[in-house]
Amino acid sequence: MIDLLAASGVSMTGKRVADIGCGDGIIDLGIAVKGEPATLFGFDLNPVDTDKLLAEATQEAGIKKLPESLDFIVSAPERIPAEDNSFDNQDRRVERRVQQRALQTLGRQFVGARNRHGDDRRITR
Repeated sequence: MIDLLAASGVSMTGKRVADIGCGDGIIDLGIAVKGEPATLFGFDLNPVDTDKLLAEATQEAGIKKLPESLDFIVSAPERIPAEDNSFDNQDRRVERRVQQRALQTLGRQFVGARNRHGDDRRITR
């Protein structure tokens, strides 16, 4: 994921990043370690089992501690518990380049969501 984004001119280094629908948190852990964001918040309807995540990361990659920059937050289906403009956004041109590269590389497309006002808020970069 980090390489795909980097190839499209997107860096997470030093950014405030959110992942909406983070699941078990394994992807966020990889992004926090390799992408080096200032902060990465993983939001999900279900709590992330950080003990299980760390145990798997220790076994698979020798990671002994979750990064300080990584946090997981339980959210409601209709809203994440964060203020507007809490995270760094990318402009639409970069977003399109990432989508095109993903389609070329993976044969898949990332799907985003619109907020209740109808404007795009891509906050996972």
